[in-house]
Amino acid sequence: MLPLVPWLGLLAAAALLFLAAAAAMELRLDALGYQPTARDSQERWQAARARAARLGERALILVGASRFQLGLDLDVLRRETGLEPVQLALDGSGGEPILEGLANDTAIRGTVLVEYYDHTVGARGGVAEHMQRQYGKSADRLRFWKQPAERVEARLTAWLHERLRAYSDGANPLASLRWRILPAAEARQYLVTRPDRSRLADYTRVDMPDFYYRRVARTLGEEIDVKAPGIEAALAQRIAALAPVDDAGFRQAAREVGRLAEKIRARGGQVIFIAMPSSGLVREIEARRYPRERFWERFQQEAGVTGLHAAYEPGLTGFSCPDGSHLDMRDRAAFSKALAAALSRHKYSASVIKQ
Repeated sequence: MLPLVPWLGLLAAAALLFLAAAAAMELRLDALGYQPTARDSQERWQAARARAARLGERALILVGASRFQLGLDLDVLRRETGLEPVQLALDGSGGEPILEGLANDTAIRGTVLVEYYDHTVGARGGVAEHMQRQYGKSADRLRFWKQPAERVEARLTAWLHERLRAYSDGANPLASLRWRILPAAEARQYLVTRPDRSRLADYTRVDMPDFYYRRVARTLGEEIDVKAPGIEAALAQRIAALAPVDDAGFRQAAREVGRLAEKIRARGGQVIFIAMPSSGLVREIEARRYPRERFWERFQQEAGVTGLHAAYEPGLTGFSCPDGSHLDMRDRAAFSKALAAALSRHKYSASVIKQ
């Protein structure tokens, strides 16, 4: 007769061993400076976009790029405005394709904050247009892609991965063990994506001032050795030679944006354009290429829209960007509170922004 195998005890021991190993990995990764991150996938963006439509007039929809993702604290905006923020910003993209999708969706009746960049007015293509096109194709099919059990499994898996350091930045436990724990590689992880699609940027984790100079060179559109002697003087000299860009077609592009905004306003919604903070040489590049009178002020006139510019709006001007272009995680809450106060002060959406 075969001996009885204590399966329950073996399974319990295996489970305890697994949990102990997982806990040890998490503690070690924490000591090395790694943080859990969410994966900013197409599915996640589409879920946020669908949520914006479901919320109706209670939605505070954020359309833009990385400055919105890094600079706005959704919890603060929720508390200060009484609305439900939905992060639709996409890194490295212009928001116009997303705004057009919102304008054509009759379910969108809330407040839309659109991140303003002078150079993206009228811009098409890129990741924003791709995401909007995919949303348009799949909105009616999303509910049929997976069975209920599969959807629950996917959500539970995502929930778990977003809370474990072993999966941070798209890694897995084996990769974390091999490339992080065994070599004791300290984290250089300065960006953390949250489940709400906002991002935390910790600029104390990057090499300054090299990181800043790379951002300046990127804004200039030039390849420059940021470690070269006299790099700041060389950059300043190039910036001083900049002339305003050609604004041909800008007025027509602004009017098209205004047409999209009007479609949302006609349903009782609000569309407000926000120019986020920039500083240092990056701000100087923007000011020289896009003079206020020829771009920001003309945009509002031609589009017939309202907006706030962090370089000119009292209460928003005191914020500094470590890389010249984005707010540090330590400033996002204060800026979000100041932005909500400015929106209320100007009564841009008096019917919904909490007084």
